[in-house]
Amino acid sequence: MKEYLKEFVIFIFILTGILWSFEFLLKTGVRNSNNDQTGKVNRIFNHEIKSDVVIFGPSVAEVGINANVLARTLNRSVYNAAIDGTAFPQYKCLVDEIADYSEETKYVIFGITYFDFLRMDQLTEPSRFYAHLNNPYVYESFKKIDNDKITKVRYVPFYSITQYSHLFYKNAAIGWMNYFKDDVQRDTLNGFVPHDRKFVNTITAKDSVKTFLSLDTAQVNSFMELKEKLRKRNIKVIVIFMPMHKPGQRLFVNLKEVVGTIKTWVDPGYFMDYTTSSMCNDEDNFYNNNHLNTKGAALLSEDIGRQLLDREIIK
Repeated sequence: MKEYLKEFVIFIFILTGILWSFEFLLKTGVRNSNNDQTGKVNRIFNHEIKSDVVIFGPSVAEVGINANVLARTLNRSVYNAAIDGTAFPQYKCLVDEIADYSEETKYVIFGITYFDFLRMDQLTEPSRFYAHLNNPYVYESFKKIDNDKITKVRYVPFYSITQYSHLFYKNAAIGWMNYFKDDVQRDTLNGFVPHDRKFVNTITAKDSVKTFLSLDTAQVNSFMELKEKLRKRNIKVIVIFMPMHKPGQRLFVNLKEVVGTIKTWVDPGYFMDYTTSSMCNDEDNFYNNNHLNTKGAALLSEDIGRQLLDREIIK
């Protein structure tokens, strides 16, 4: 009996070592990946982004603000750190990290849309962030969204392995390939993701029922706290409500009121509402009802730059 117990203990010890090594290798690989949104997350948590202007937001900002066009207009360095599919509660951790380490960043732009400050109880592609879950900003932000899952991923041994998506494993492989080669491609678009597509109407018959948007008090308070933190670090906060194709805007009962409320959170002159822009009438600027294509992004980015200069927000 003792012999069997000894063998069992040795087996568990070896299995634990294998699993620990496997997870360590996975996380190390992911942290070295430069692929897509995971690459953006890594650049921020590895403290590689040192731009004058950093853009945050969901996909509407990622595809809608051309960092290089804005940089040329402003004559400043610009990086688009917006992450596809994420709302403010999830990407807030990236802003916190930038605020803590970057001495170069003087302006933060939030490119927002209708869902940024709604109640959120489900994470979007958390595998992009799991390699940095020990970072207190990531952990605290994610725990507020899905406490049960995030607590297990961080503290239950090897539970995280069951939660990693194919994206995590893909990035682990890319990261290790980057580690062993010297010609890692630079992000020449500085985080911008162009979509050179023609417009496709995504409104269906079921969308005839209009939605009432309700801002979540917790997210409002969180944004105001973050804004104050950035102010204390001499970082100016600019909020841009991104363009939406006019028919898409009509799906929401109170969009105008929501935009007006968010405007009150921002210092005078530092808010731009592009839902009223004439570009929202032209489907040639969009590839669907809520996302700009390459043409629309260029027009918007140049206009944002001119407005920031005209208002003397950026000199």
